[in-house]
Amino acid sequence: MIRMKHFGRFLGRLFLLVVLGTMLGAYSADAWAESSEAEKARVVFEKAKAAYDEARAQADFDKARAKAEFEAARAKAKFEAAKKALEDLGKPAPADEKKPLGKDKISDKDGKPEAKPAGESIDGKALLGKDAPLSPELKVEELSGPVAKIRIEGGIFLGTADYLRDAIGRAEQEGFVCLLVELDTPGGALDETQEMVKAMLSAEVPVVVFVAPKGAQAASAGTFITMAGHVAAMAPGTRIGAAHVVMMSMIPSGVGGGDESAEEKRKRGDQQAIMNEKVTNDTVAFIQSIAKERGRNATWAEKAVRESVSITADEALDEDVIDLVAENEGDLLEQLDGRVVQLSKKRAVRLKTNGAEIRRFEKSLKQRLLGGLAHPNLLFILFLLGLGGIAMEFYHPGMIVPGAVGAICLLLALISMQLLPVSWGGLLLVLAGLGLIIGEVYVTSYGLLGAGGAILMLLGGIMIIDPASQPHYMDPNLKVDWSVLIPTVLVLVGSFMFVGYMVVRNQRKKIRTGAEGMEGELGRVRSEVTPEGGRIFVRGEIWSARCEEGSIPEGGQVEVLKLEEGLILRVKVKNKDKD
Repeated sequence: MIRMKHFGRFLGRLFLLVVLGTMLGAYSADAWAESSEAEKARVVFEKAKAAYDEARAQADFDKARAKAEFEAARAKAKFEAAKKALEDLGKPAPADEKKPLGKDKISDKDGKPEAKPAGESIDGKALLGKDAPLSPELKVEELSGPVAKIRIEGGIFLGTADYLRDAIGRAEQEGFVCLLVELDTPGGALDETQEMVKAMLSAEVPVVVFVAPKGAQAASAGTFITMAGHVAAMAPGTRIGAAHVVMMSMIPSGVGGGDESAEEKRKRGDQQAIMNEKVTNDTVAFIQSIAKERGRNATWAEKAVRESVSITADEALDEDVIDLVAENEGDLLEQLDGRVVQLSKKRAVRLKTNGAEIRRFEKSLKQRLLGGLAHPNLLFILFLLGLGGIAMEFYHPGMIVPGAVGAICLLLALISMQLLPVSWGGLLLVLAGLGLIIGEVYVTSYGLLGAGGAILMLLGGIMIIDPASQPHYMDPNLKVDWSVLIPTVLVLVGSFMFVGYMVVRNQRKKIRTGAEGMEGELGRVRSEVTPEGGRIFVRGEIWSARCEEGSIPEGGQVEVLKLEEGLILRVKVKNKDKD
């Protein structure tokens, strides 16, 4: 019976093991099947993605080819229209003595590029300098008188759009022939650029954008502004383009980004690529709308945004990006004379600018202040002066002037931070560096804290301006100059070290006031001094005094040991060896 019982237990355990093995096998089979299905799905997905990318590339190619064919047909239609108009006037056709040069351009017999012809009357119609006849119902007004002028130089930041809007409004109200905008900019803020373009597209006075003087640029935001003008001109040696949006990553990584898996990184990268593509496409649509509104080369405008291409003045004229190339303002006014500019569907003006007076519109006090503060070098200097002045007032209360000056500088620096793309990491480094420099004054570190603070401030100055901290049409080289960064840090470090030295030296000096200030003072006996009392003359005053033993005769020299209660000085005879 016992053997049968053990045999039964053995069979039960064996059955249990078989069941468990079967379950594990089934689970393993399911897992393997799922992994196989996942692998198949991944392969199918990769193939579909490759097919999609290939189809998209083919679609982009077809779209680009269609656009090129459309632009070629459009250019040909313009040329034929201009040719017919000149034949109607009895003038030689362009084919007789001139040849096509680029898009909508003409050259003389020597092949030298010429500016587009100014407006001419053709059977009641007029040309805008874009070789396109105007509609019959369009009214052309003759405009003569002075020319208004403003100059936009440096970054496009807060206040620039107000300056342009005010100038356009004043030119409209005071009846100027046109507004001449002399431009030289590396780029600027997205919102300010859009506001300026809106004002120019809706202006009721011709806006002429002139990229000058020689060596100037209309980069990034300047490309949009130049193409938005009714007339776009450039001086020889200038350049335009590189209008790609500079922006930071919009999809932040989660906490503990170092533990982020490869899949999460890939997803975040895909999301960032989608956001960048959305912003780029919106910017392309923006600049293409400007180009089409002004009848300029929309294809090149798209390249300026997508590929950051940049071209010279002569190339811009050939590419139909601008209308004129002028040596100076006088040459520009001569070429503008007689040109017809369409301001609306039913209104156009013929400019009479040859020899016209140029009146410059100055910025208001607010606009000059904002323009001055929108500079990285000034921001860095104001920020350090503000922090240094407040720190000095905090550690040495009652000085007043450093605290007041520091507060003003810090407020101005905060305004400047609203105008410029500021990196908070750079600001924190500057604060940490200043803290270490202040700590050097109170902690004996043999210069280690001061050196560390100077290094942190230099790093903070390098990083404090970040063109990619928000969407900007900006030159990525915008930064604090080394010629300002290093001297400013050295001066600030030296100032705090000097203040610290003066504080320590004053702390080691003998106290000159109060009871402790009387100790060690020398005086003359006016009446005999005994342990019971007497009088001495010290610090220009007569004091009651006593000595510990003996007596000191009148006329003797004594040294003050201590000021006791009752304003009585305890003295002793001055040691003659110390005389």
